[in-house]
Amino acid sequence: MIHTVIAMSLIVIALVSTELGHLFHMKRELQKATDLAALAGAGGLLANRCDDAIDAARHSANGSGPSDPARNLPASFSLEAAEVRCGYWAPDVADDGSGRHFEADRTPFNAVRVSLQKTPPLLLPAIPGNAPRTIQVEAIAARQSPQAALTVRSTLLNLDSTQASLLNQVTGALLGSAVNLSAAGWNGLLQTQVRLLDYLVALGATAGDYESVLDSRITLARLFDVAAELLQRDGHALQASALQQLGTAAAVRNADIRLGDLLSVASGTPASALNMDVQVFSLVQSTIQLANGENAAAANLAISLPGLAGLTSQIKVIEKPQHSAIGNPELINPQLGDSDPARIAVRTAQVRTLHSVQLNGLSGAVSSLTSSVTAALSPLINFLGTVSTLNLGNIVTGLVGGIVCGAIVPCPESKIIYTQVLPSARVDLSIDAGLGSARVTDHSCEAQSKSLSVHGETALAHVRVGQISQAFSSSQPIRVDPVSLIEVGYTEERYASCLLNILLGSIGCSGRQYKNVSGNFVNDANAARRNVVAGFGLQADMPVAGSQTSTPLLYAAPAPENLPEIDAPPYAGPGSDPSFQAIQATDIVASLGNTLNGLEISMYQSSGSGALGALLNGTVSLINNLLNTLKGVIRNALAPLLDPVLNAALRWTGIDLAQTEIGARLSCQRGATLVY
Repeated sequence: MIHTVIAMSLIVIALVSTELGHLFHMKRELQKATDLAALAGAGGLLANRCDDAIDAARHSANGSGPSDPARNLPASFSLEAAEVRCGYWAPDVADDGSGRHFEADRTPFNAVRVSLQKTPPLLLPAIPGNAPRTIQVEAIAARQSPQAALTVRSTLLNLDSTQASLLNQVTGALLGSAVNLSAAGWNGLLQTQVRLLDYLVALGATAGDYESVLDSRITLARLFDVAAELLQRDGHALQASALQQLGTAAAVRNADIRLGDLLSVASGTPASALNMDVQVFSLVQSTIQLANGENAAAANLAISLPGLAGLTSQIKVIEKPQHSAIGNPELINPQLGDSDPARIAVRTAQVRTLHSVQLNGLSGAVSSLTSSVTAALSPLINFLGTVSTLNLGNIVTGLVGGIVCGAIVPCPESKIIYTQVLPSARVDLSIDAGLGSARVTDHSCEAQSKSLSVHGETALAHVRVGQISQAFSSSQPIRVDPVSLIEVGYTEERYASCLLNILLGSIGCSGRQYKNVSGNFVNDANAARRNVVAGFGLQADMPVAGSQTSTPLLYAAPAPENLPEIDAPPYAGPGSDPSFQAIQATDIVASLGNTLNGLEISMYQSSGSGALGALLNGTVSLINNLLNTLKGVIRNALAPLLDPVLNAALRWTGIDLAQTEIGARLSCQRGATLVY
C-alpha cells in the first residue's frame, strides 16, 4: 500500500511537471514569436504610418498560413492586427514602473509593441483539476531611425605666415583680446578632427541625456580647454597648444555661449549618431562667431595690408552661425520650412562689416586722382567763370593789386577759385554679408543605395560706399551720405600792401592774406574759409542679389565618399571631397571694380551759389560727360585700393558666400532592437 501510494504520487508529480513544462515551452515559443514580430514590425515602421508595421509583424508571426514552415507562431495561434500597436519609445518617456518607456499611438512612430494573450490546449486534459491556463507575453522593439547630419566646414587648405598674422587680427578682434598663433598652429587646427560624442561626454553629458549639456551656458575657455584635452589624448600636442592659447584669450573676455546654438541635435538622437568627426578649425571659427553675435559691441581692428595704410575695420556678427545639425530625416516636413521642429538645417553667420580707408595717406593715388579729375573739371571751371548770374563777383585765378594800399587803404579783395579732390579723405565701406544656409529636404534609403537632397541658398548681401553712420544700430537704418570727391569753390584773399614805383612804372605787391571764418584777414593760408560753389559726391547703396540652388544639392551613394555613414570619417582621398558641396552664390568680393559700376556720383551746391543747380542741370552734355569721366576715374583709382580690404576682411570671418561648403552624412541601415 505504501509503495503504491508513493508510486501514484510520483506519477502525478510527473504528469503535472509535464503539463507545466508544456506551458513553459509554449510561453517560450510565444515570447520568441512575439519578439520576432516586434522586430519585424519596427523594421517596417514609418514615422507617421503603422499599417506596414502591422503587416510585417503579422507576416513574421503567421507566415503565409498555418502550414508555412517560416511562421514563428505555433500553427494553432495567429497574431491579430489589434495585438500590434505602434507608438513612441525613448528612455525619457514617462514610465509606469514596468520599464516599458512606451507611449502607444504617439507620433512620430519609432517603436512597435506586440502583446499576445493565448490559451494553449492542455497536454493532459484527463488529469483531475487540470484547467486551461492563459499565457500573456509582450515585446517592444524600437527602430533605429535613419540619421542625417549637415556640417559647415572651412574651405581654407593652408595658411602661410602672412595669412596667419591677418587671421590673428580678426580672431583677436572677435574675441576681444590678443591672439598670436603661428601658421603651423592654424594649419594644425585645419587638418584635425574631433569626435563629437567624445566632446559632449567630456563636457559632462551622460548616455541618453545630451540635451542638458546642449542647453547649458558654457564659456569659450571651457570649450577650448576640453577640445585641447581630447587632442592631447590623441597625440595632437601642437593643436592642443593652439586651442589652449585661444582659451586664454576667451577667458579674458569671459564670453559664454549656449552649445545647442552651435550644435543642433534633435531630441532622442541616439549616441551612434553623435559619433561623428568635426573639423576643429570650423568648430573654433563658428564658436567665436557665435560668441561675438551675443556681444553688443562690434570688434575693432586695424588691418595692415601692403600699400594700404590707415585702414580700420569693425566686425559684428548679426545672426549667429550653426556649425552642424543632426536628426532623423524621416520626420522632416518640407512644407513647414524653417518652422519645422524636425528640420535638419545648418547656416553660416550673417556678418556686418564697416571699413574706413584714410586716403590722405595714399599720396601717390591721390595725386594721380587729382591730376585726372582736374583735367576732367576744366570745362566746368571755365563755365563757372563765365556765368555772371552766379553772383560770385570777381572770380579770378590770381590776386588783383592796387596802386597804393595796405597801410591806410585796404588792398582790394579777390575771390580765387579752387578745386580740391577728396576733401574728406575718408571712404567708408559697409558690407552686410547674408548668411549661407542649407537644409535637408528629402532622403532615400534603398537596399543598395542611399541619397540625401539638400536645398541651399544665400541671403541678400548689401554693399554701401560713402560716409556711413549707424552701421551697427539694431533700431535705426544705416545712413549713407555721399563722400565728397571733388569740391569747387573760392577763397577770399588780398595783398597785405601794394606800392606804385613811379620810376619803374610798376606796382610792387607783398604779403598775402586770407579771410577766415570770422571775416578777418590773416596770414595763415590754412585758416582761409572755403566757400563751396559746387561739388560732386560719391555714394553707393547696392544690394547684391542672393541666390538659391535651382535643383537640390544631391549627395548619393553607393560610393562611400559621396555620402559617408554618420560615424565615418570625412573623405580623405585625392582631389576634392565629394561629400562636401559648395552653395552657389554671387561672389561679392570678386572685384569691387565691377561693383563700382553701380556708383552714384551726384552734384551738390552751396546755399549761396544762386542758380547753380539750374545752370548745371541745364548743361546736360557738359554734366553727363563730366559724370561719366569721373566714374571711370574713381572706379579705376579706388577699386585697386579697396579690393584687398574686402577680400581680407570677408575671407577670414568665414562669410565669403561663394566658398561656403556643406557636408552631408547619412546612415540608413541601422536596424531595430528589442527594448522590452
